[in-house]
Amino acid sequence: MRWALRGRDTLAALAARLPATIHHLPQNQIAACVALIENAARPRDVFLCALITVMHRLAAPWQIVRLAVHAAGSDIAARIAATPYGVAVDVLLADVERQIAALAAALTDCHGAAAVALIRSIDATIQGLRGEIVIPVASTLGRRLDALGAEAAAVARSAIAA
Repeated sequence: MRWALRGRDTLAALAARLPATIHHLPQNQIAACVALIENAARPRDVFLCALITVMHRLAAPWQIVRLAVHAAGSDIAARIAATPYGVAVDVLLADVERQIAALAAALTDCHGAAAVALIRSIDATIQGLRGEIVIPVASTLGRRLDALGAEAAAVARSAIAA
């Protein structure tokens, strides 16, 4: 919270320079997006907030990983994790965990349309990560993605069985 307050002016300037919704983050726009984040991330404590600001504008939030690939100069998961942008993967995984909890609540409360949207979003994020990053199956990230996919499937199956 302190970081967001400390950088509120630069974060507001970043938000003002972004479109309300970024439907697709093409390769030719990634460098400009990284430059916007780097400019807003002064002081550096605001970096994560700037990254999340951009992520929230993406129609497909998993596309934020494209910035991490660009920053690493590689699509190898270990190289990405070694950069400041590697945190984008952690943010996406935390978002999937949040969506799985929301899916369980939506299914419990009989909100079918919301549940379907959450299932699609969870699947898109997992597939997006796997499509953008080379993730060894036996790696920690590979196992975590498998576990999140299995958890989402288990939540959906338990609702169907009930």
